[in-house]
Amino acid sequence: MKTDKDMLRKFFAQKAPWNRSAPGALDVLEPFFGKAEADRYDLIYGPRLNVSDVCAALWTATGADAKGCVFVPTCVPVLDPPPWASDVAWQRHPDERTLPYLLFQRLSAARAEARMADDAEKLQIVFEASLGEALRSTIMRTLADSQTVHRQAWETVRYALSAYVVLALTGHPQANDLVPLLRVLDQAIPIAPLPHRPRIWCVLTG
Repeated sequence: MKTDKDMLRKFFAQKAPWNRSAPGALDVLEPFFGKAEADRYDLIYGPRLNVSDVCAALWTATGADAKGCVFVPTCVPVLDPPPWASDVAWQRHPDERTLPYLLFQRLSAARAEARMADDAEKLQIVFEASLGEALRSTIMRTLADSQTVHRQAWETVRYALSAYVVLALTGHPQANDLVPLLRVLDQAIPIAPLPHRPRIWCVLTG
């Protein structure tokens, strides 16, 4: 799928010419541009994933106290509802424990801290046009054939990248807190904790 790195770089240059760290910050997004361009979102085989890195990244990015992972391979059909969405509590409050929800809260806080009321919508449009739309299409096409998995995988990646872009644009030091999670998302996609084991997270893998 076609992406446009220059569009995002030009927006950074226009809105934050004083931010000399911006070009390097955008380099963190390279793996995701690569996935979108190749139209494949390949994930690592679960047992090869460093669980400690996943737990540390979740803590740094959102404060989630993860102590372990359950691998949900996307190379085979995933149950619908998937393991993290199988209890009654989930049906009543489907979003509050998921990584997309936690990252959306982080994105909202980032926009407030960066005082981007005027530019937040413009930045989101630029992000979607330069990378987001292509990456969404790639995820929908290459991951497990489950609408729940598709939606939550995309929202996890989308909100993580969006929060990072907002913080990186303004040179906010908290952008660095999201880098470990972006490195994880290049290999696997954490979604939510198990219903009755809140420290054990379900992670989409290859």
